[in-house]
Amino acid sequence: SAGLVLLLGLALRFDARPTPGRWGTLTATGTALFFAHVTAPILALGAMVGYLATTPRRHGRRWSAALALGAVLVVAANLFWLTPLWRFQGIRTPAFGFLSTDTAWLLREFYLDESVDGRVSLALLILGVAGLATWWAGGTGERARAATFTGSAVVLLVLFGFGSLWPVTRVLEPLRYRVPLHLLLAVPAASALRRGASWLARASGGGRRGLAVAWAAGLAVLAATAAATPRPILLGAARDLTRRRPLVVGLRPEMRALLRWIRTRTDPSARILLEDQLRLLEATDPESVHWTPLLPLLLRPEPRQFIGGEYQAAFIAHHQMASFGDFQLGGRPIDAWTPEGLSVYCARYNIGWVICWSPLSRFCFDRFPMATRVAVLPRHGSTDLPVSTNAHEWHALLARGGLPLARRYMAEGARQYVVYRIERPHSYFLRGQGRLSGVAANRVELADVVPEGGEVVLSLHWLDTWRTDPPSTIGPVSMTGDPVPFVRIELSRPRRRIVLENGYVRNRPPGRSDRGTGA
Repeated sequence: SAGLVLLLGLALRFDARPTPGRWGTLTATGTALFFAHVTAPILALGAMVGYLATTPRRHGRRWSAALALGAVLVVAANLFWLTPLWRFQGIRTPAFGFLSTDTAWLLREFYLDESVDGRVSLALLILGVAGLATWWAGGTGERARAATFTGSAVVLLVLFGFGSLWPVTRVLEPLRYRVPLHLLLAVPAASALRRGASWLARASGGGRRGLAVAWAAGLAVLAATAAATPRPILLGAARDLTRRRPLVVGLRPEMRALLRWIRTRTDPSARILLEDQLRLLEATDPESVHWTPLLPLLLRPEPRQFIGGEYQAAFIAHHQMASFGDFQLGGRPIDAWTPEGLSVYCARYNIGWVICWSPLSRFCFDRFPMATRVAVLPRHGSTDLPVSTNAHEWHALLARGGLPLARRYMAEGARQYVVYRIERPHSYFLRGQGRLSGVAANRVELADVVPEGGEVVLSLHWLDTWRTDPPSTIGPVSMTGDPVPFVRIELSRPRRRIVLENGYVRNRPPGRSDRGTGA
């Protein structure tokens, strides 16, 4: 959001005085903004339309060519992630229900809502429109600024207010555009306040008297707004502003303790099912920074494979059954799983350990016969929120365990990791035999492979870019309970060693014998 406002400011500076330095800064900022989020072109779409509609006529072809070259360089610098994003677009699933709404009256409900967010946003909208109007009424230079900011604001407002109503824009998670919209409007809103204060000071005679009148008017408006705001809203805002939320910088002692335990008490023979942070608690949970996706890197050189906790809201097909977070396991409420279903789940994905922290998840695995508590570790949490207050957890625990158990689990809160060992044989072979001898990014090494019925089936999701060395015939095989196929390797005899690699990374065309047939 801040990067968008910075980009627009740099573009306007390049329009005012096009120098090589300003062109380089504009290009570098655009590159960084695109790298920061894939939706950056959408954020800047309306702004660029307004900008290009008002600025090129004041410059020659050289200026336009420089701008076009900058855009090409922005895309070229991001090809290292754009190319695989396009190549593997088929595995992404639409996020139809995430950061979207079903109401056509979102703008009215949001801006007229009895909340601090609604009132502040409404003030920014009114003042922002007033500021844009004064820019449009100004000279040529201000009209370029007005067109740039107006174009961006219109696109963001339409996406935020109505993007949820159209399937094509619904997958863009329209509610996320609320923040960049109002941060953008803060610029013309500040301009409107400054001009209004200047006009009031001049109309009051100027000098110290005019300045005092302007300040008095501003303070009167703030006081009237505070007086008109219901007391519960003010108290809630005060609590949010004064809540003690520890700053997460680097690895805290609790994080290091979890790393040490995983490194010393687990091994590569099975996966670790890790409960991800709840998006529902991002406003109060310091661990919503989502540090857990870094676990495979932080554990190096010790190889470990995780499932569930590598950000369960990634919206790719392979995470539909492998996700664990927001009180959901594999797309189902965690408390809806039976012991038999959990046993099948752990066998299918070769789960050897479970690390969870929410009261409801701990309750469920405490009652899973195959799970044994082996450790309780501290978890980084807000110091003034030791007790979980989530209504979903409370009702689920009350229904499943009764009032005393629900009170006990909720009172324990979410400030501890509980580790369970799953009592089952560890094997990545769902059919056939063998062992995992090595694992790295885009590479899996198998040893002592013995086929069953001329094939082995691995507890590994299928990609059509998998290749084997030595070459073997591989393909997908469907498994009950998972929409994504698993890897099947045809073998006529045992193999001492097989290497499975992501052929896309190797950047070579597949051979006849090891070409995947598609999912």
